[in-house]
Amino acid sequence: MDVLVVGAGVAGLAAARSLCTAGIDVSILEARDRIGGRVCTVRDSALEIPVELGAEFVHGRPPSIFDLAKTAHLDIEEMAERHEYWQDGKSVRRNGLFGKADEIFERMAGPSLPDQTFSEFIAQIDAAPEVRQMAVGYVEGFNAARADRISTKALDLESRAQQAIDGDRAFRFRQGYDRLVEWFWQECRARETTRHLNTVVTVVEWRRGHVKVTARDTAKASAEQVFHADRVIVTLPLGVLQTAGDMPGAVRFSPEPPRLRSALNRLEMGHAARVTLKFRPEFMRAHPRLAESGFIHSNEDAFPTWWTPLAAPDGRPVPALTGWCGGPKAERLARSSDAEIAELAIESLARVVGTGGDVVRREVEAPYVHNWSSDPFARGAYSYARVGGLEARRVLVEPVEDTLYFAGEAIETEGHATTVHGAIESGERAAKRIIERA
Repeated sequence: MDVLVVGAGVAGLAAARSLCTAGIDVSILEARDRIGGRVCTVRDSALEIPVELGAEFVHGRPPSIFDLAKTAHLDIEEMAERHEYWQDGKSVRRNGLFGKADEIFERMAGPSLPDQTFSEFIAQIDAAPEVRQMAVGYVEGFNAARADRISTKALDLESRAQQAIDGDRAFRFRQGYDRLVEWFWQECRARETTRHLNTVVTVVEWRRGHVKVTARDTAKASAEQVFHADRVIVTLPLGVLQTAGDMPGAVRFSPEPPRLRSALNRLEMGHAARVTLKFRPEFMRAHPRLAESGFIHSNEDAFPTWWTPLAAPDGRPVPALTGWCGGPKAERLARSSDAEIAELAIESLARVVGTGGDVVRREVEAPYVHNWSSDPFARGAYSYARVGGLEARRVLVEPVEDTLYFAGEAIETEGHATTVHGAIESGERAAKRIIERA
């Protein structure tokens, strides 16, 4: 049996590893000139640690990642869960707002509650305006979502799934997330899996038991390629699957599965923007609390959340900070250039620490940005479910005539959508179904 895997993100690589380990011939088709998808790690020799432009955290202790890390001899380190609110360079007491916001989320778990948007749900809750603001800010920032679109049933499922794996704890790969990606590929390569980079899939034609995939080779001046196989696993990001017409990255299915479009329309691609600023060492020495704070929250519109990176191997603080915004705040940055996003981050951080933008700007040695919203092979950060979206995920996870399979974080059905471990589990699940029917 031959299987094509469209997309070399972690879902595609996990699927390919499972298939080739079972003796199935696999070819991976990837639009980019690299593997990893929304895992994108860069290195600066002066920083001593990797910089993540995409996925960074391992949320909780999912076996699908921790077991692989142990097998691959990769170090995972826990991040201190210290959270502070800052204003004008000072930590501000929030008078128990975290706990009051948690109470709102606990009320969302009622089994008799209908599926509704978070905005509809919170409008019925008797809570102080600042508590509502915190709850909405968390939902939009953490889930990269719109509160007036995201499903409460999906939020509840994901909350319960996170609790089962200590989801309130955050971990990071000391050597960089791309080391896990590379380990997946070496596992596949050892079993003669082939990969085709710069290969932009445009059409997937299929009938029961046969697939024909047409792609453009961007490294050869739009040369067309055709691939044939018995099965295909499509692991493209939701934003790409939702792209229609002649837009870059769009894929046409022939024939289109009857329930595909309606299911995709009940899911949404969330938007997030992140910037890592590398500073001169003097800046961090002048603001020592920045290196000690863990997570810094503020009321900033552009980048309300900042966090510190891992410490250097010898324990010294690393002169860098990462800024984050998600949901509507990030959507407003979608059309901005990397330079414009970095400038907004600098101005935002200056207000957080209580100094002038010029002061911070002089101390920045390099900004690291990747705009996933404008990336034609991502078109957003990660997915979330609209009202009815849980059922949509269950539709997409089912094979179409034992020939066309879908996988990826957007199609994970056990409450781990949006995560790297959810993407891995989704890819492995699709591969398992093919193996069982081989």
